[in-house]
Amino acid sequence: MAASQDRGGTGKPLRISLIFWVLLGPLPSVVAGCGDVAPVASPPGSGDLGRPLAFSVEEVDFRRFAAVCGRAEPPFVDEDLYSIDIFGRGKPPAPSITVGFQRTIPLDEDFIVPLAEFGVVQSYSDAAGNIVDLYGQNTYINDRHLNFNWVQGLDPNEVDATPLTNVTLRFLATPAKNGDAAAVRISMLFADGGRLVLTAQPKTFTTDWGSCPIPSPTAAH
Repeated sequence: MAASQDRGGTGKPLRISLIFWVLLGPLPSVVAGCGDVAPVASPPGSGDLGRPLAFSVEEVDFRRFAAVCGRAEPPFVDEDLYSIDIFGRGKPPAPSITVGFQRTIPLDEDFIVPLAEFGVVQSYSDAAGNIVDLYGQNTYINDRHLNFNWVQGLDPNEVDATPLTNVTLRFLATPAKNGDAAAVRISMLFADGGRLVLTAQPKTFTTDWGSCPIPSPTAAH
């Protein structure tokens, strides 16, 4: 839901909303280990042909944005929104990948993401007050409630400096209750023939309330 980027190299993340459905709640996030993202080998004929690219993962953030308001423990419903943020280890602000979805997304199907044009996707002020633009691409598929966002980071060559020409997502698991994991396979093809393929499989998530008022601890269940 948000990309964590460093402001002026301070080491403290600056969160910027990337998915337009909801507003971020102030609850702390659950940060998964980099073991929750696995590189995927691309066997011949898999559709993942291209020069393999590396993405060194620093952390993974997995959040649920509850659709039901006014409950301290909101029930799980199909309208809940989920976001997986994958943050790289490059010079901050580092590269990042965001995938947003609902649990109704069909499993084991390839979704080719319609990409927006390559351009500025984030801006921030550095320690000297200068505006720094970060480039990448994103999309928002309304009929599937599916969101994808790619941010190159401060060093455009950290992964690949060229625009994306194809992104394919395959969801392998979606959560339906506390304790459920999610898994999504991400295949990203760049204009110079480089391809990044990885599977994000975070095991825990934090529930935020999106645009709902934050309920008190005594709210009725």
